[in-house]
Amino acid sequence: MKHILVVDDGMMNRFLGKHALKEEYEVTSVTSGEAALEVLEKQIPDLMLLDIEMPGMDGMEVAKRMKEEERLKEIPIVFLTADTDPQTEAECLKMGADDFIVKPFVPIVMTRRIGRILELGELRQALERQLEQKTKQIEDVTRMSVTDALTGLSNRSFLEKKIAELIGDGHNGTLFIMDMDNFKKVNDTFGHIAGDKT
Repeated sequence: MKHILVVDDGMMNRFLGKHALKEEYEVTSVTSGEAALEVLEKQIPDLMLLDIEMPGMDGMEVAKRMKEEERLKEIPIVFLTADTDPQTEAECLKMGADDFIVKPFVPIVMTRRIGRILELGELRQALERQLEQKTKQIEDVTRMSVTDALTGLSNRSFLEKKIAELIGDGHNGTLFIMDMDNFKKVNDTFGHIAGDKT
């Protein structure tokens, strides 16, 4: 179950928020920005509902501190406020908020918005995992294309390309070539598996 942290100094807002969310989410509620940061030291919620106007540390300061800390900066933040000024909303979004809900909030609207944000977060994480897998696959194919499967050493194609690059760049040096005479007899006598192990 996803965990939501509600931060609001208003008892009624905390009660309504918890009541609206408790069927679908685990909900923790605190009354101040300072208390929110204490919770964040121990656990990382999946989303935070954060009141802007609070005594002591306000929501903007809490969000600023979260965005400055690596382990907290990806937590989605939905600001709660009774302020309907568009400038306030713009400041919240500039701060990195994922959404902005005006109080008194409509429970179904709030739960739908939270659901959408969490769904988008899961989709983003899934895409990031797919990208990591594809990147690893490309790296593996690239490595295999320049590596001898038996020895793990660079293959002939890679070495020829590297030598050509070095010569093209005007590098001077010495090239050593080693050969194993009569190795075919090992394969013919004992088989290729034994030859590979040799």
